[in-house]
Amino acid sequence: ELLAFELDLTPKSLLQRIADTVTQNAWDVSERHKWNSSKDATDPYRALASDICSAPDTLAKCKDLFASERVRSDGALGAMCGLVDETDALTATVEQWLNAGVCSGFVSGYLEGVAHRHGALPSRWSDLLNEAVQLHPKMAADITLGSDHTKRGLHRLLEATRSGVIQPAILYRLAFTKWSDAMDDAAKVEVVASLCKMPETVRIESLSTALKLGQVWGSFGKAPYTPDLAGTLQLLLEQAIGVTREADAWVDVMTSVGITLPQQAIGLATMALVLGKPRQSIPDDLLLPPLKHLAASHPTLAMNAVGDLLLDPKHRSLFGMLKFEGLFDSIGLDAVREWAMDKPTDTIALVARHLDGPSISPGGPVVPPVADWLFQKFGTDGRVFAEFCLGRHAFEWRGGTAIDRRSALHILVEPFLNHERQWVREWAEYELKLNKEEEKWDALHEEDMERR
Repeated sequence: ELLAFELDLTPKSLLQRIADTVTQNAWDVSERHKWNSSKDATDPYRALASDICSAPDTLAKCKDLFASERVRSDGALGAMCGLVDETDALTATVEQWLNAGVCSGFVSGYLEGVAHRHGALPSRWSDLLNEAVQLHPKMAADITLGSDHTKRGLHRLLEATRSGVIQPAILYRLAFTKWSDAMDDAAKVEVVASLCKMPETVRIESLSTALKLGQVWGSFGKAPYTPDLAGTLQLLLEQAIGVTREADAWVDVMTSVGITLPQQAIGLATMALVLGKPRQSIPDDLLLPPLKHLAASHPTLAMNAVGDLLLDPKHRSLFGMLKFEGLFDSIGLDAVREWAMDKPTDTIALVARHLDGPSISPGGPVVPPVADWLFQKFGTDGRVFAEFCLGRHAFEWRGGTAIDRRSALHILVEPFLNHERQWVREWAEYELKLNKEEEKWDALHEEDMERR
């Protein structure tokens, strides 16, 4: 114990102090410093960095240490060295390491400190990074993202991505740290346009990265873009339909584009409803809420876009297979009526499938206005009522047996059994009849299970 105490009192060499510090994480170093030092004591990294700058030859002896897996806070020490090295005493060693592609944590931290000290990374270092990116792309990209927040730095990253020496996903870091403040709209447009033109081998990764960047820039669907950026992101959304794995990001970007360019966003959203079906990349439960919001604000635009799909032979059949619940009701009666007046009945039947039906609200029974008008205008054609009924329970999950559901069903339909509208009465009777049919199917299923 006495020997250990004496060893603790023995002054450590600078190399020992460096090793002791960087093999701990920064939080542990700071906490130990708080407990063992006075309030006015110098920051442990600053004190160590000043001593290294006074004895620069010592840094070169740390190469193996900084290149090892033992280091935990070499970046923190490097940043402080870059900040205090006003005589550039350490630049020769750091340049050697950069050219060799070693000690990346310390080098990255050092250049980050240099950039902070000068207000921007000096052109000399920027030139060296342009050379290093071809030899040591990952290291040069990490350093650029951490310290060279300039147009030169951005172009270096984009060129390295285009040439394939770094992967597009690394550009997602442009959404954070100092890059979020350094990038103006012109730079954002350039990044998105560049990612849209990446080679086919990295197309999905490039489009996904661009979508995630746009998602952050638009505050996850809550903030608008400028017209130039919105226009570029519109092109991105067009390319990404049916191929992107980032469905949440696609919808958020579309929502923010819709604030600036509602017509274009509505067109994109309606195309996303039908493209890629049935194995689509953007689920309806994500896509419908923002589309309905846009439709409520821009009903004519929305009805025309949806109507074009209904009249398109390539897409109209999907309106008879799927269910876009609440879409036409969000568009509203005026726009639906204006569009539907001269349309054939088979098209109107496809609209009826997606309409809201009668319901019970806190204020009493409610007959939705779009369905009510549709049946008054086209209700004599049985196809309209048949499609409306088919849409009531399409893609609906129902638990229990038909008998289990019957009491709740009666509460829903009884106020409408004697309604003044014939179509409403027929709908209520249809629901009760359907429940009886389901009871028979339940009984058959139970018998089949018993036989097994």
